[in-house]
Parts: sequence; structure tokens; C-alpha cells
Amino acid sequence: MQKIIVGVSGASGMPFAFSLLTSLKKLDIQIHLIVSDSAKQVLALEHDQDYTEDKLKQLADCVYSINNMGAAIASGSWGYSNKAKNQGSCLGMVICPCSMSSLASIAHGINSNLLHRAADVTLKERRKLVLVPRETPFSSLHLENMLKLSGLGAVIMPPCLAFYTQKPQSEKQKSDNNQELNDLIQNFSGRVLDQFGIEHDLCSRWGL
Repeated sequence: MQKIIVGVSGASGMPFAFSLLTSLKKLDIQIHLIVSDSAKQVLALEHDQDYTEDKLKQLADCVYSINNMGAAIASGSWGYSNKAKNQGSCLGMVICPCSMSSLASIAHGINSNLLHRAADVTLKERRKLVLVPRETPFSSLHLENMLKLSGLGAVIMPPCLAFYTQKPQSEKQKSDNNQELNDLIQNFSGRVLDQFGIEHDLCSRWGL
């Protein structure tokens, strides 16, 4: 079974995290989850019956404490396949959403917690690192950090919704704004999965 590390940091946009985790679970990808303390605070603020910390963790196969620097995923050797334990190699890591604080720490190699350490290991092992920064507007410092990480091989994917994927709708369908938004978020999740070469049917393709 293939595995992936998912980090959730303290930025607004928890529906993106839930959509991504739900999609990965349906595709039978083993999920190793890290939730920062700030993310838990944001979850409480954006919280409703659909987006709770417990429900977030239930979507993962393994959940790690943000302060557990001795966790297996803190080591580069963990990411390789282990046939004896029927474990596939690690596809990489995605942080969704990614706060500017976490992005800055990763850009400058500051391993102050497991989230930052796992991202640092992902970069040094030349695995795919996808960051979903949720901030607006971006300051020059934010952009410099993103450019630095892009140069190191990370993929910077702000959660820009692809409105062209929306099909013509009836008036009744148009009234269901929540479903329309969920479809757009799911489409973005599909674009994230594309970065890891994971096959799915979550998003429309331009011209197809």
C-alpha cells in the first residue's frame, strides 16, 4: 500500500483538508497525519458538525503528535518500501492548508516541530512536497519564501478554484450553493492528487 504524509497547519481553509483526506482514504492510500496546535484552534473557529478535530483524525491511518520528533516519519529511511511489512514507498507530503509561519520555517530549514521536520525530510529525500498556502494578499516575504521553496523542488499550490469546471445548472441547482462550493473544493483536491501521480476522477480536464 502506498503512503503519504498530510500536514494540516493553522491557516483558514479546513474544508480543503477534509476534502483531500476523504479523497485519499477512498483511494486506499495510507494516510499519516500531523495536525498543528494552531490548526486545532482554526478548526474550533471554523467548526461545525462536519469539520471537527475528531472527524479529521478519523480519516487518517496514523496520527502523530506535533511534538513527537522521534516519530518514524521524522526519518528519511521511513519513506522507502518495506516488503516484509507490506508497506509501499512514500509518495511524498502535502500540507493543506499551509500557514505562512510553517512555510517560512520549512523554507529556512527550521525544524521546530514534526510538521516542519517531516517537510524537511521530504525535501532532502527528493520526494514530492506540495504546499497549499492560504493567505491573502501575499507579502513580498511570503513570495520570497515560496520562490525559495519552489527552487528546492516544492510545489506551491494556492487553493485557486477552477470555476470553468462548473456545468450549466438549473435554477434549483443554483440555489444549492454549498454543493457547488464542495464540487470546486473537490476539483482542487483532484489537482493536488495529480501532483503525486494518483489516478482519480475528482476533477474535470480542460477540453475533455
